[in-house]
Amino acid sequence: MDCELREELISQLITAKADKEDLEKLNEIFDKFLDFSKKVVLKGEGEVVLKLKKLENKIKLILSYPELHKKSIVAVGGGFSAGKSEFISSFIDGIKLPVGIEPTTAIATYVLNGDNKLIACNYKGGSVNLRDIDSDFHKKFSHKFLKSFKFNLKEILSYLVLATNFEYENLCFIDTPGYNPANKDNFKDDVNISKEFLNKSDAFIWLIGLDVTGTIPSSDLEFIESLDLENKKLFIVLNKADLKSEDDLEEILDEVEEVLEDYDIEFEGISAYSSIRKKEVLFRKKSLYDYLKENNKTILKIDEIVNELIRIYLKYKIALLVEKKEKNEIYKVLHSLSLDLLQEDIESENPIIRLENLKSYFKFNKDYLIKELDELFSKLEELLSAIFNVEINFNLDRFSYLSENDVDLLKSIDENVEAVLDSRDDEIEFDF
Repeated sequence: MDCELREELISQLITAKADKEDLEKLNEIFDKFLDFSKKVVLKGEGEVVLKLKKLENKIKLILSYPELHKKSIVAVGGGFSAGKSEFISSFIDGIKLPVGIEPTTAIATYVLNGDNKLIACNYKGGSVNLRDIDSDFHKKFSHKFLKSFKFNLKEILSYLVLATNFEYENLCFIDTPGYNPANKDNFKDDVNISKEFLNKSDAFIWLIGLDVTGTIPSSDLEFIESLDLENKKLFIVLNKADLKSEDDLEEILDEVEEVLEDYDIEFEGISAYSSIRKKEVLFRKKSLYDYLKENNKTILKIDEIVNELIRIYLKYKIALLVEKKEKNEIYKVLHSLSLDLLQEDIESENPIIRLENLKSYFKFNKDYLIKELDELFSKLEELLSAIFNVEINFNLDRFSYLSENDVDLLKSIDENVEAVLDSRDDEIEFDF
């Protein structure tokens, strides 16, 4: 039976295609942008290209399951046995997420309010309703099942979406793989996997299992410190609170709060929670329910995507304008020197020829790239408007005042892209 299930899953995942033809256009534009980037000398180019790839993946994520476009995504992390799946399952009816799946094989699972579906989204943006293959597929998606494949299923299965009866209409949990504190050899891999999920989230809940410890473990502190939590509101949940008395929980909450403050880890609140009883017992600073209510809001992912793309546009345009100015300055000096040599009526042509060759090297011949950059973003603007079914305007004309003649200004802007954006649009905040 498992063999037939595996074969059917692989077959459908490989053949599933995105419903929208826009995916092919999206791939084409981003491929052209990567080719374009190779022609421009850009400081921190690797980081910018990586951002571009993440944006492409974010758009594909939305294409595969458009309902994610408006959800506030909360990542749930913690140690390998902290009870993350049980925690998420306590907020949904009749379904329990699989447990005991190792980080290296774990598939990201998005849990949100919606019709009873279990959607598998592939690497091409296509999707398959696993309930059409087997109505109880969610019960079989275990560590044993994943291990039964002869390859890592993550190569063809990007993520899962569980749409079910969920109390918070605009909130979506990501069930992230837990790191194994006992296995230091895989620490970096576990951190990287957790970062991958964190980058897709708007907020972050960290779980600690009270069956293992009576405080926050040093390995958890080390792990949290290794994550980039900038702009992520962290909330701590002491799970399995039903295993401790209320007096013990009071002491544990006090100690955890003190330790977090000692480590300068900012947090919204700490909750002693029982997933089995589906109940918060005690909390510090802020209740878990208040935290979830605050995050239960519509967040338009397109706004984030547009802002990131404008930053990238400016980075490349400024790099081209700075290069144009610097090369033109050198070209003018060499041209002047060449004229001086001609006026001196030097008998040998060799110095003049060498200067002419040098001039040709410094003559800026990349104006076509500035035009190509504008054209790429114009096509992207049109495509995103079609994908999201809203009018999107990058409003790039607001940066037309930028000129290669203002090289000092350009260099300053290159160090702080926000300076340009803030000066031209006070309503949007950027932090490249």
